[in-house]
Amino acid sequence: MPDLAPEVAPVARRRQPSYFFAALPMLLGIAAAVAFGVRLYTGVRDMERIVVPGERDLTLDAGDYVGFLESSSVVDGVSYSTRSFSGSCNLASAAGDAIRLDSPSGSTTYSFGSYAGQSSFAFTIPTSGTYHLACTGEKPSAVIAIGQGVGMGIVAILLAGFGGAVLSVVVFLLIYRRNKRA
Repeated sequence: MPDLAPEVAPVARRRQPSYFFAALPMLLGIAAAVAFGVRLYTGVRDMERIVVPGERDLTLDAGDYVGFLESSSVVDGVSYSTRSFSGSCNLASAAGDAIRLDSPSGSTTYSFGSYAGQSSFAFTIPTSGTYHLACTGEKPSAVIAIGQGVGMGIVAILLAGFGGAVLSVVVFLLIYRRNKRA
């Protein structure tokens, strides 16, 4: 008896594009943004703080610093909230040499948990050591926080998040284009 079944040629299976790879840059960008955010929050939380009016000795490494007037803060377990404040600060080395307080080069604001502040003044510490910060001002009390690199931390978070999203779109388009040609 003859074989009446038609001969079937194998069908070449077309590879499905793996769009999963397009999500990887976004996931990595989100992970990096979260890591930068945690690091920034820790930096803000651990800043040296002074309740104004008041004075305090600060141990500072050589480098550039910014003084932030905090509208919301916690110092020694006490919460402070200030809508407006008028005052002035002076900074001096242990030897009594005055450290110049300048206007910040740009405006930086932050709001993390119990802390919200805006850049108020900037200064450079020439050598590591102990420095005396004295601030006068009106009641109610306000808080000045001294820190470094808050603005760059915010930029890093934004770049990681947006960079991951842009790279995901590029990878998606490359996969789509490659699949369309096949």
